[in-house]
Amino acid sequence: MTGVFGNDAADVSVGFQFSLRTTEPRAGFVYRASLEAINAKAKTLGARIVYLMDNGLINRGSFEAIYPSPDICLVFLKAYLREAVDRGAYEADWNSTAVVEKVAARCPGRRTVVITHSAGQNIMPWATTPNVTAILAAHLPGQETGNSIVDVLWGDVNPSGRLPRNLTEGLMIDYRHFDSTNITPLYEFRYELSYTTFDVVGALSGSHVRDTIPERLPPAPTGVVPPGGNDALWKTVATVSATVQKSLPRAGATVLQLYLSFLNASVPTGTTVKVLRGFEKGLP
Repeated sequence: MTGVFGNDAADVSVGFQFSLRTTEPRAGFVYRASLEAINAKAKTLGARIVYLMDNGLINRGSFEAIYPSPDICLVFLKAYLREAVDRGAYEADWNSTAVVEKVAARCPGRRTVVITHSAGQNIMPWATTPNVTAILAAHLPGQETGNSIVDVLWGDVNPSGRLPRNLTEGLMIDYRHFDSTNITPLYEFRYELSYTTFDVVGALSGSHVRDTIPERLPPAPTGVVPPGGNDALWKTVATVSATVQKSLPRAGATVLQLYLSFLNASVPTGTTVKVLRGFEKGLP
């Protein structure tokens, strides 16, 4: 007997949890429900499926509808995200850690498998929980997510996906990588086409830079770092002005970009050649 747990596996059928941050479905994933695909697979095998979708009931230990204890327990977790809505934590939503711990306690013998649907990275405090034997990171696979998960769980398809490697380049990514390796790309960062042309006059001349740039970077904060990082890093230390002139009559705009470089030869190894620190669209 297979047990399916967690509100991520169900259909989107219990309304929405409204808040200032999100309109995340209380139950269900964005695409085809995993439970639907699991039930379809079970019918072909003559197997029995039991399920409990309410994370609140799971966390309260309300397993009265689940008897006897399943041979295999599948726990479905989710972390919701959409445009203009940030995630509030790295942990999956809806008290996910407690859900895994409660289910794993009901499924002895290392027979709990956790499946996650998530936009971005997750911490997994439950990863070392006794009885958790496997984790399937399904990410956001689309409308066939349920069928694809079933294919993997029942061994019809041997999974070949791998987690992305950790970055080892430090700061040398994007345009900073090309600068550090003296590579001139065919179309560089900030490349653009226009039906007109622009000239920038007066940028970075002495009379156009106000205030004095400090010789030292601000110290690292000693207390709690606020969202966005060290406040001192965003303090205005210089103002640069320039004049944009358009050479053709066609209406258009260009984006002015400010890059900073350290001129001191003793900067630490791995320091970028230059870094983008400001930009603004210029309208002649």
